[in-house]
Amino acid sequence: MITFAQNTQKQEIIRIWQTSFPEDSLEFVNMYFTKKYKKENTLVYMIDNQVVSCLQMLPYSINFHNTVCKLSYISGAATLPDHKNRGIMGELLRQSFVEMRNRGDVFTVLIPQEAWLIEFYKKYGYTTCFEHSLTPISLFDDCFSTVFSVSALDNIHLQDAYDYYNNYCKQQNLFVLKTFDDFLVIWEELKLFSGNIFLCYEAEKICGICFCFVSEKEVTIKDLVVDSETARKQLLLFAMEKYNTNVLQLCEPLYFCTKEKPQHKENGMARIIHVEKALQIYASFYNQLQITIKVQDNAIAENNGIFYLYNGNCTRKQNNCFDIEVDINLLTQLLFGYQTGNLPSNYHVFPQHHPFMSLMLE
Repeated sequence: MITFAQNTQKQEIIRIWQTSFPEDSLEFVNMYFTKKYKKENTLVYMIDNQVVSCLQMLPYSINFHNTVCKLSYISGAATLPDHKNRGIMGELLRQSFVEMRNRGDVFTVLIPQEAWLIEFYKKYGYTTCFEHSLTPISLFDDCFSTVFSVSALDNIHLQDAYDYYNNYCKQQNLFVLKTFDDFLVIWEELKLFSGNIFLCYEAEKICGICFCFVSEKEVTIKDLVVDSETARKQLLLFAMEKYNTNVLQLCEPLYFCTKEKPQHKENGMARIIHVEKALQIYASFYNQLQITIKVQDNAIAENNGIFYLYNGNCTRKQNNCFDIEVDINLLTQLLFGYQTGNLPSNYHVFPQHHPFMSLMLE
């Protein structure tokens, strides 16, 4: 039986998390279940009054071709060892699609923690859509400046720091957005691992922000937003000095990387929950596009059909005439513009983009 979680089941859900993700520290688990977990976002699978599997649908949003859309991020999807390989997680995912659609989500996203999970999630309509570059940054010459200064985030500047970061992200196409509460949790998570958020100032005005994560092996800048190359250097140099390292790993959107051949990383999957809404937004943005698409979705019946995009609108067609036929995986890839240049030429009417998702507590 699948239901939403009850207050009395929280400890069972924590036990499943700790069993399934033993690498997570007790401090992280306590923080997560204090700050992120909500029973109304959690589906559980019950057998004999015991929770044996669960997943969470954390609410976020995305700037999808100039429209902010609701989406849910699948987190903590796990099954107790004795109940694996019985199709339970598949049932939970299908039910999550129903619940997400009912609450107005247009998309769902996730970050597989292991390579084999990519193929598992493909069976349920997810496809790889998000990417970033991961570039080693070596020590460079001191760029001391009396105009710029860098400091760690404090409570006094929280709102200003969030506003700076959020205003930037809202202007980027296909970026997963964060609320102020999300920002607070990100800051707390980074500090749990000896990392932090650093701000660069020019004449007392924020001109850069970076999110620094520290592991036993390396120091990683999980995200970096700056107004200038000088601010970028100030932040990177500050992090190097702070953590006494000559090399940082810099994670950023692929098109930001100045390296000729950056190390390309795929780090997230997406799925369309409401095809007609997604196509309408896409048609409105690409209002010169004229195409008829037949869509097949094995998990969400309402998504099946033939859709005509013309003059900024999307309408359903009853005849069986269409230009292209796609499953939900391929449609998601096309609308997100993920590596569409590598697809056959009949798909090149869908422009290529570089969707970006970071700082998801993965």
